[in-house]
Amino acid sequence: METVIIVLQIVCVAGLAVGTVLSLYELTQRRDSEAKRFDYAAANDFETDYRRLARNRR
Repeated sequence: METVIIVLQIVCVAGLAVGTVLSLYELTQRRDSEAKRFDYAAANDFETDYRRLARNRR
Protein backbone atom coordinates (compact mmCIF):
# COMPACT_ATOMS: atom_id res chain seq x y z
CA MET A 1 0.00 0.00 0.00
CA GLU A 2 2.88 2.36 0.75
CA THR A 3 4.21 1.82 -2.75
CA VAL A 4 0.90 2.93 -4.27
CA ILE A 5 0.92 6.10 -2.15
CA ILE A 6 4.50 6.91 -3.15
CA VAL A 7 3.67 6.37 -6.84
CA LEU A 8 0.63 8.65 -6.56
CA GLN A 9 2.72 11.34 -4.89
CA ILE A 10 5.33 11.11 -7.64
CA VAL A 11 2.62 11.36 -10.32
CA CYS A 12 1.12 14.43 -8.61
CA VAL A 13 4.49 16.17 -8.32
CA ALA A 14 5.27 15.34 -11.95
CA GLY A 15 1.90 16.79 -13.00
CA LEU A 16 2.60 20.00 -11.09
CA ALA A 17 6.04 20.24 -12.69
CA VAL A 18 4.61 19.80 -16.19
CA GLY A 19 1.92 22.40 -15.49
CA THR A 20 4.52 24.86 -14.23
CA VAL A 21 6.72 24.35 -17.28
CA LEU A 22 3.77 24.81 -19.64
CA SER A 23 2.68 27.98 -17.83
CA LEU A 24 6.17 29.44 -18.02
CA TYR A 25 6.36 28.55 -21.71
CA GLU A 26 3.05 30.29 -22.36
CA LEU A 27 4.20 33.39 -20.49
CA THR A 28 7.36 33.61 -22.57
CA GLN A 29 5.34 33.27 -25.79
CA ARG A 30 2.87 36.01 -24.81
CA ARG A 31 5.52 38.71 -24.58
CA ASP A 32 5.05 39.37 -28.26
CA SER A 33 2.93 42.50 -28.70
CA GLU A 34 0.98 40.92 -31.54
CA ALA A 35 -0.24 38.15 -29.24
CA LYS A 36 -1.42 40.73 -26.70
CA ARG A 37 -3.39 42.60 -29.33
CA PHE A 38 -5.00 39.38 -30.51
CA ASP A 39 -6.05 38.46 -26.95
CA TYR A 40 -7.66 41.86 -26.52
CA ALA A 41 -9.47 41.59 -29.84
CA ALA A 42 -10.72 38.09 -29.04
CA ALA A 43 -11.99 39.20 -25.63
CA ASN A 44 -13.68 42.23 -27.18
CA ASP A 45 -15.39 40.08 -29.83
CA PHE A 46 -16.59 37.68 -27.15
CA GLU A 47 -18.06 40.51 -25.08
CA THR A 48 -19.74 42.09 -28.10
CA ASP A 49 -21.34 38.79 -29.13
CA TYR A 50 -22.51 38.17 -25.57
CA ARG A 51 -24.16 41.59 -25.42
CA ARG A 52 -25.80 40.99 -28.78
CA LEU A 53 -27.23 37.65 -27.58
CA ALA A 54 -28.47 39.19 -24.34
CA ARG A 55 -30.14 42.03 -26.24
CA ASN A 56 -31.83 39.63 -28.67
CA ARG A 57 -33.24 37.50 -25.85
CA ARG A 58 -35.33 40.37 -24.49
